[in-house]
Amino acid sequence: MGTNSKHPAPIKLETPGERGFVDSAKAKEIIQHWNDQLAGHLQIAKVALGADADLSTIILCDRISLTDKSYDAEAASLIAEFLSTPWKDGLPPLANGIVEADLSDIIAGRMTEEGLQVLETICDAFRAAQLVEADLSDNAIGQQGIGACKSVIGKKSLERLSLCNNGLSEATMAQVADILTNDEDGTGSIASRLTKIHFYNNMSGEGGCSEFVRILEQSKCLVDIRFSSTRARREGSTIVASALDAALADGRNADLERLDLCDNIFKDAASHDALFRALGATKCLKYLDLRECDL
Repeated sequence: MGTNSKHPAPIKLETPGERGFVDSAKAKEIIQHWNDQLAGHLQIAKVALGADADLSTIILCDRISLTDKSYDAEAASLIAEFLSTPWKDGLPPLANGIVEADLSDIIAGRMTEEGLQVLETICDAFRAAQLVEADLSDNAIGQQGIGACKSVIGKKSLERLSLCNNGLSEATMAQVADILTNDEDGTGSIASRLTKIHFYNNMSGEGGCSEFVRILEQSKCLVDIRFSSTRARREGSTIVASALDAALADGRNADLERLDLCDNIFKDAASHDALFRALGATKCLKYLDLRECDL
């Protein structure tokens, strides 16, 4: 939000109604609902700031949730246009001020081609946003889907990322790791800034563990790690445990508070020892899930 302390706190936009499919008609209803909310909030801002106030810097909305709806291509296009074009009264596009985007479960039941189009259309609406948190869980992404979501996953401003139940394979995990560890501009990788990373219920296997480790090797300030139910098996689990051990021994991720490694296998001595060295090095841990880990 703006620097003026009188600015009212930004609101969160959510899609009203029950879970279901969204076509162009339903999208227009959602947009009208948002317009009504925003108009009311703008009026509050005008009262708070005074009639002569410059409203060009005010952020009316900083969070959005599109989850639990399945959008067709036309609906996605309407919503993306609404978010990425100037709203009214000289205000910038709403997407420019959004820092948290819940884009989970937005293509359920769609054919692959349309699902990819929807993902790309929605994600591209946030090209100018400085996203801090993004949740793309529960979308059947696959390799093509990572490309469709790159305008969100590749945000340098990103600090919190969730990719759960996406069907991520080893090859797809490699794509994710490439994006998060890239530092072509010399400003530091996304991985080095992440405070939260969630991968759950994917199928990346042992190879995916190696790709996850590439992300961990660049991490510095993670406080919330979830890497569970990824078909890691013994070798993959050992790789992850060793990477956690090395990071904490090196003083990285020292403020780790939440660690979910459910459904990994830490049965052999190497993985068992690495895991417990890592746990012993944590100073701030508040939540730990080691269910079904064959300890």
